[in-house]
Amino acid sequence: MNRLNKMSKLIVTFVLAVICVFGTLNTCVIKLKAAENGVELIYTAHVQKNGWLKTVAGGKVSGLVGKGLRMEAISVGLKGNGITGAVNYSVYVSGAGWTPYVKSTLGSKNESNLRFGGNYAGSVGKKQRVENVRMYLTGAVSKSYSIYYRVYVQGRGWTAWTSNNSVCQTSDELIECMQAKLVKKAAVTLTAGAYVGGNGWCNAKVMTAGSSASGYLGIKGMQLQCVAVRLDNGGMGGDISYATYKRGSGWSADAVTGEISGTPGQVMPIEAIRFTLTGNIANYFDVYYRAFVTGYGWSGWAANGEPAGAIGICQRVEAYQIYMKEKGTKGPAMTVPACKYAPDISSISGSYRIMVNKATNVVTIYKGATPVKAMLCSTGADTPVGTFSVSAKWKWLSMVGNVYGKFVTQFYGNFLFHSVPYTQINNHSLQTEEYNKLGTQCSHGCVRLCVEDAKWIYDNIPYYTTVTVIDSAGADPLMRPVREWLPSNMNYDPTDPEA
Repeated sequence: MNRLNKMSKLIVTFVLAVICVFGTLNTCVIKLKAAENGVELIYTAHVQKNGWLKTVAGGKVSGLVGKGLRMEAISVGLKGNGITGAVNYSVYVSGAGWTPYVKSTLGSKNESNLRFGGNYAGSVGKKQRVENVRMYLTGAVSKSYSIYYRVYVQGRGWTAWTSNNSVCQTSDELIECMQAKLVKKAAVTLTAGAYVGGNGWCNAKVMTAGSSASGYLGIKGMQLQCVAVRLDNGGMGGDISYATYKRGSGWSADAVTGEISGTPGQVMPIEAIRFTLTGNIANYFDVYYRAFVTGYGWSGWAANGEPAGAIGICQRVEAYQIYMKEKGTKGPAMTVPACKYAPDISSISGSYRIMVNKATNVVTIYKGATPVKAMLCSTGADTPVGTFSVSAKWKWLSMVGNVYGKFVTQFYGNFLFHSVPYTQINNHSLQTEEYNKLGTQCSHGCVRLCVEDAKWIYDNIPYYTTVTVIDSAGADPLMRPVREWLPSNMNYDPTDPEA
């Protein structure tokens, strides 16, 4: 009952902290000023056998879908009052390349001037097809709006929406029709937060969509325990969802705006994160993010639901960066992998062997000549150096000092792989202070491991497997795993699936 009351108080305190963090930020959201009056994009296409079509606006289709008739030219304008600016557009014509940009200034009479007097890009009467499109805004209108467009490719369908002078995803293909629209740059912001073990919520960051990444969320060198993000979609519709990958339990359920992904005070570390835009806003923006991982530093950039971090190699995420960019605009360089993974052991041939390094307190599992897994351990001054082999196994075994080891594997006489000691044959009698010594030389000569790793050896390593013990700094082929500190009142191993 006391434990339940303490947990209830922790949860209430945590929820209040979250409300404070995000409630305070309600007054901090940065909003871009919209135009005083509405502006509309108007356009028409010249299509094979049909000539110029009726002028349309607001994302409607101009062209003939599924007829196999080529779009030969386009004419684009802006309609509205109270703001100045222009739309500039160009098309790629088969056999001729990109046309010069056509500039159409904003004005109330623009619709009647559309496509006349040379106000179009492409070719008329030459039987040449449009193969790509690009557009951008200039002047005051570009401060309040972005321009989005896409084309319909014969036999393939609609390309993704792109924006602001980026080209559509085509390749020497026949385009049948197009869509284009303006999107107001109003109140599209991300508010991102991070909960760090031992420190609570860090100062949240508010980022206007379209800006580049700056700063980060979290504290390098400490455990990221929770992520919370809020999207203000500016009336565009849609949301952001996100999830965290926790060692031992995998991906969490997706959280949405303002919800928490992770658990305050958790010991099992977050190994990866992912963010995804959903609904209408996903048509116009991409979300980019990366993770700072213990031992590796910053991961490569991920986008739109891809994982960022390091999964299955016993490292943790300590911080992250996130921002949104309009589709078609230049994002971050994505040449470095965003997520590291443990190797697929089943695809590697050869027998297992184990190397124990007393100098670093790291166990390395090899399969054939390939190192496939690293484990943090505690050896002792009496741990023998040499080559031995696995000879016996026990689920529980009595140890020196009236303690017990779990998932025990013998490799030489009284020298064993086993868990950190327990005072009873009971999953909730862990000697927590000994667990917190993992990674240091403190045993009587056995090789101590967390339960997860001791169980892996117990389950996967056959009898007669070679075990080599060395004492050589710098000889480990894989990154040294990170250890999470247990609070003194935690009497079980968080990696134990039976605890």
